[in-house]
Amino acid sequence: MRSSCVTPSGVTVTRRRDSKWLLRWLSQTDAVKRLVELVEGGDIKQLARFRLAECDSECSGYTVGAVRGMGEPRLVLLFSGKRKSGKDHVTNSLQLRFSSDTCSVLRLSGPLKEQFALERGLDYERLLGATGYKEEFRADMIRWGEEKRRRDPGFFCRIIVQRVSQPVWIISDARRKSDIDWFRSEYGAVLQTVRVEASEETREARGWVYTPEVDDAESECDLDQGVDFDWIISNDGENSSLEEQLNKLTDFIYSKLDEFK
Repeated sequence: MRSSCVTPSGVTVTRRRDSKWLLRWLSQTDAVKRLVELVEGGDIKQLARFRLAECDSECSGYTVGAVRGMGEPRLVLLFSGKRKSGKDHVTNSLQLRFSSDTCSVLRLSGPLKEQFALERGLDYERLLGATGYKEEFRADMIRWGEEKRRRDPGFFCRIIVQRVSQPVWIISDARRKSDIDWFRSEYGAVLQTVRVEASEETREARGWVYTPEVDDAESECDLDQGVDFDWIISNDGENSSLEEQLNKLTDFIYSKLDEFK
């Protein structure tokens, strides 16, 4: 059963536990107080640095969200796909079909890369690009991220949804069943899963080279089987075919938005 508490500053802390226990825990735990301060202040960089998973084990499993200025989504599109399948191209193309106050692209890799860069003394901006710099540290970053998720599967998911006000959310880079499970538990009624696919030949033409400890890691393979996706987008380089598929998805999104008018 889910229990929640709204603090005087307008922040909700939620957990599937007894509410009396939650109120008592809230008054005693410095970790949650600090997290509330960061959310309320809107300091996303500091929020990314705040390692909830490394606090007392009691912290694990909490969802903290700023109530003011953040609306519940009307539709959440959770995209996934192999390296060089063109996930970013597809999600960016889809976003351009809507106004900036309607649709937002959220990347799970954003807070992961920022925290990793901070701990390793690396260039965060260069890690964001599709460059050799990112590839140099990719395997180590994957291992680091897996350890974070092992300790708290929803760690990065919670960070990216803070203070998002648009009604349509596009998460561009789901990689694990735990990502899908978290969004399904929080936003299941409005969730749609989307898989972007491209042949190995197409991916190689885009620069993909098989890399051990990267392409055979959980981050690349966990969603290969056992997931019944709502949408499959074929992205083998034929623009007319991609446009047709995006048109269908766009129509679906507008139909969901119309339900709330």
